[in-house]
Amino acid sequence: MGENKEKIVDLLRATGLSRNTVAGLYRETSARIDLETLNAHL
Repeated sequence: MGENKEKIVDLLRATGLSRNTVAGLYRETSARIDLETLNAHL
């Protein structure tokens, strides 16, 4: 997102992920990433 200057809201709309999930990934504060959740939305 940072390299492409995309906004969090754009990613929310495109993926259907929750705002907390996307914000945690963006800010690199997530303790773990559930790949099944990501794959289900992509």
